[in-house]
Amino acid sequence: MFKSFQKVLDVFIFYNLYIAFGATFLAYSTFFLFQQEASTPIQLLIFVFSATMLTYNIDREQNYRDYPIFIFLNFLSLFLVVYTFIQFPRAAQKYLIHIILISGLYAIPRILGKISHFSLRHVPWLKVFLIAYVWAVVTAELPILILRKEIIYPFYDFLFWERFIFFLAITLPFDIGDLPEDKERGVKTLAMLLGIQNIKIISIGLIFIFWLLIYLNYPLSYFLMQGLLVAWVVGSILPINLTISPLYYRRMLDGSILIYAFLNMLFI
Repeated sequence: MFKSFQKVLDVFIFYNLYIAFGATFLAYSTFFLFQQEASTPIQLLIFVFSATMLTYNIDREQNYRDYPIFIFLNFLSLFLVVYTFIQFPRAAQKYLIHIILISGLYAIPRILGKISHFSLRHVPWLKVFLIAYVWAVVTAELPILILRKEIIYPFYDFLFWERFIFFLAITLPFDIGDLPEDKERGVKTLAMLLGIQNIKIISIGLIFIFWLLIYLNYPLSYFLMQGLLVAWVVGSILPINLTISPLYYRRMLDGSILIYAFLNMLFI
């Protein structure tokens, strides 16, 4: 039973459905914090899911021949991103332009040859901060802009930083798993600069800062509930080393996004 579940999970990971569902559910869970889950616009969920699929799959040209479904998924995702974007309020559209530019410049596929060298992922030590920023905007600020509650929501000032620090905490360890590929590409990362153990210490420190923000801005019950998420993330980071399978990061750290979303949905 467990092996069957793991096989299905790995298929979801391979096609980047797993991370897309995680991002979508976390954006959806933001509406639960507003107690507005019943009025969640479906176009927002489709946009987040499709944009995630497109960003993660577009640089998979090595799989295009053996898995042509990637080409289909990319075109479908692009269509859905454009279709849903034009339905957003004007304020959300204007705000999203810089996120679309960042994502597009980050995900320039290698199939474009020398042009791909201008990808933002090649900027030294910038990768993890860009990823954390984009996820924080998409899962926190975009729902707020669509709800137009950025003024009356009491936790608004902290929500972005809460998400940013969370995503930074779970993104930094990916630099460890990406070390061989990043060295081959000539990409300078924080894992190269600081070392594996320091990256793990910083990531664990960041998840506790995330928990501290929860303590300062939410009821005690929610703080204690999110302790489950903190324990999951810390437990996932501690065993990381250069020999761990790349799938481990996707299963455990990307899985923490779903846990985060689920706990938000319970807190109503």
